[in-house]
Amino acid sequence: MQTMALSEVLFICFTLGAMYFLLQWLKNPTKSVLQLSFAGACLSGASLTRYEGIALTFAATIVVFIITLLKRNSFKVAEGITILFTTIAFFGLFLWCLYNAAIYHDPINWAKIYA
Repeated sequence: MQTMALSEVLFICFTLGAMYFLLQWLKNPTKSVLQLSFAGACLSGASLTRYEGIALTFAATIVVFIITLLKRNSFKVAEGITILFTTIAFFGLFLWCLYNAAIYHDPINWAKIYA
């Protein structure tokens, strides 16, 4: 795999990193915001590597909101932690849309390629 010019290996590394840090956060969601930030950074890298990372980022955002809501029993806390996570996790998608806007003059050009 190391001689192939494909991005599957890097995507798998980012995905495994995101899953590892999300599991570390799930063990103690009240004190481990750093693990959640690392998970968001890994998901940002995954979304920059392959399009499947975008779907994974949306799914992880829903999981973070639901778990925080169940553990903390407060909508405001769940909302704040989810906003923190999505700010980091969706930064890769933001950069990708910014790149498409600069090059193709259409921020969602990547979504229209296969249509």
